[in-house]
Amino acid sequence: MGAPQTLSLQLQGFILLPGMTVLWLYLLSRFSQMLPAAALDEALGARASWRATTGNGVRLLAAYLMAGLPALALVGLLAAFALWRGHWDGFGGNVAATQDGYAVERALTGLGIAFLRLASAALLATVAAEAYRHLVRRQSPHQT
Repeated sequence: MGAPQTLSLQLQGFILLPGMTVLWLYLLSRFSQMLPAAALDEALGARASWRATTGNGVRLLAAYLMAGLPALALVGLLAAFALWRGHWDGFGGNVAATQDGYAVERALTGLGIAFLRLASAALLATVAAEAYRHLVRRQSPHQT
């Protein structure tokens, strides 16, 4: 008859989630040039960002993946360790102190995950800024 519906849905999610994540990151990388432009108080719309990144979409995607994967892997390892030890209540990031005496471990795990998320955001912002400098600013005729 086939696999139970729950297993089938789990397999679909296992296959679709990475694909949707890569698609989302690709679109993010193509539109990410609007953020550095806004930080510099320059006007750059979605079409201009897409145009500026033409021919570099896969390269930008790879840069974002390379910048974010180490921190994401460490966050995943910390989260898996905390879940395995039973000291963390899931990916909402809440550290729950119990009478087990592991409050310090839980707090350090939560702080470590928060730090790695911040470091990852900084790396991704750096990738966006460098891409903006090379792809958008290079094409602007009014730059010196």
